[in-house]
Amino acid sequence: MNDDKIIGRYVEKMITIQRAREEEPLTEEELKEIAFSVGMSEADWQASQEVLLRHLQTGSAHLKAMNWKDAQKEFDQAVALSPYNEDALYGLAKVHYELYKQTGEDKHSDLSAEYAGRALVNKNTKLDTASIKLLKNLRQAATQQTMKQKSRKRSMLVLGSLIVIVLLGSYFMLSSTVNAVAEKVEAQWAQVDNVYQRRADLIPKMEAILNAAGSNQKQQLEKIKALTKELEGLKDNKQAYFKKQQEIGQIMNKLTANLGATSELSGEKLQMLMVQVEGSANRIAQERRKYNEAVQKYNNKIGKFPYTVLGYSKKEYFENNAVQN
Repeated sequence: MNDDKIIGRYVEKMITIQRAREEEPLTEEELKEIAFSVGMSEADWQASQEVLLRHLQTGSAHLKAMNWKDAQKEFDQAVALSPYNEDALYGLAKVHYELYKQTGEDKHSDLSAEYAGRALVNKNTKLDTASIKLLKNLRQAATQQTMKQKSRKRSMLVLGSLIVIVLLGSYFMLSSTVNAVAEKVEAQWAQVDNVYQRRADLIPKMEAILNAAGSNQKQQLEKIKALTKELEGLKDNKQAYFKKQQEIGQIMNKLTANLGATSELSGEKLQMLMVQVEGSANRIAQERRKYNEAVQKYNNKIGKFPYTVLGYSKKEYFENNAVQN
């Protein structure tokens, strides 16, 4: 038998007749009559049955060896030749039952139930008990799969919650570490601002000395006072603030030096002022250095993993240059 068209017509006519008869399956004699009606010879019929038998035997061997996919191919071929063959239908039901247990995919559960149900709809009761047992096992497997899915969901929820807790804990721990370093930077900035303020407190003393002596250096003093007022709006812009303070320091140092070089200006108050201006310059330099060190520690901290993923921005250093404090 080598005419696939004849087999195709045989299968098509067999299915049409079977559907018309609803649940009563065709007998072997009726199947044989259908085969002859579409042009099969006795030899063709016998050959088709031999092919069917080989597919059933090979499929059963694969089923026993748990080669589910290979078994499925063989039983599919058998069903193509004999759509209501109980052995082929039960074999496919068994294959899809095992695949359902293995994968948990609903399509295998549905196919297993379908083929087991079809295996029951015939006069051959050889595999009825096995098919009924398979349907029972299928329901139990479905229940187990549902429980596994629920268990997996619970496990995923627990795992997800643990991950969130760990991430949040890590975030707060890292943030706490960075905040502690940042607080030291701000504390040191406050100290820098404090020594600048102490220097600003010397301006009235300098003005009093200039007024008492009638010095011609008052223009420089007024410039210092004007620059000091400009500082009020620069606290949030540290680099501009630092530069303005440096400019004030430069003028104050120059003015103090000029006062000391003027013969008509002398006395204990002037000497004390000069010492205080020099002392303030030294304190500013020292606190400014400490501030830069604190900023360096902060920037080094946030520049390392895992702090880099938290999105912290680096802080600006106090720029060192040739301008006096």
